[in-house]
Amino acid sequence: MNPPLSRKEELRQRRLQLRQQRRWRALKICWQVLVLGIIVSGIFWAVQQPDWVIRQSQQIQIRGNRYLSANTVRDMLGLKYPVSLLQIEPQNLNVKLLNQGSILAANIHRELLPPRIIIQVQDEPPVAVADQSDQPGLVNATGKWLPLTSYQIDHNKLPHLRILAASNRLCPDWPTFYQAIRRSPIPISEIDCRDTLNLLLKTDIGDVRIGSFESARFRQQLQKAYELGDWKQLYQLKYNQTSDIAYIDLENPDMPKIQQSISNTNKKTDLQADDQKTKSDDFPP
Repeated sequence: MNPPLSRKEELRQRRLQLRQQRRWRALKICWQVLVLGIIVSGIFWAVQQPDWVIRQSQQIQIRGNRYLSANTVRDMLGLKYPVSLLQIEPQNLNVKLLNQGSILAANIHRELLPPRIIIQVQDEPPVAVADQSDQPGLVNATGKWLPLTSYQIDHNKLPHLRILAASNRLCPDWPTFYQAIRRSPIPISEIDCRDTLNLLLKTDIGDVRIGSFESARFRQQLQKAYELGDWKQLYQLKYNQTSDIAYIDLENPDMPKIQQSISNTNKKTDLQADDQKTKSDDFPP
């Protein structure tokens, strides 16, 4: 049986045990740091290898796109190939897509095996057909124009609304303008905004002139056009013809007028301006 240790000896052995424990903890931490460093260095080295690089656009997978083509979404990223996965920041790509005006939402993440980028998008549908610089294209509700080749839409599913606009310019205040058209009580198939002070609409009741666009007045003009839905029948009964009508002038919705075409001079004149050649400038009662 071992004799009991003295108080001094117990303290000495306790200090030795604590010193050994500290050495083991330090050694353990060093090994953990070393292993972590090896792992991080390995990942960094692996990402820099040729097999961990985006070399072509096909390594970027686009999902969820209903209207825009996958190549169009890839072009919006503005990436130059080859590019390392480590250099690609999903958040930056997300901001780029959302700033394009055709993407409502995007979710982007990277994958290392195989090296690729997966992008889940929600794209905005086009609402009107519009040509710019003799190039056919489509416009969405926010006014973003893209060439027709940017979309993956069958021609029989294109929007029914058509815009005639000046080169590289849409109708004024298009987002507000379109929302009013979308809520119009009468169907509108075409908007001629080549002259922003002389806007023309092709509607179910005929061509309608609204002049310049003013949001509050435009709603009144559309409502007045709806109320004049049977004007052709009244005009036919009174004058026995409608072929000489150029358009309905609703620039002042409280005083709608009929603009006639003068066939013998191949010109159009307002009835009020040329009362001798025309029958009336006001709608028949």
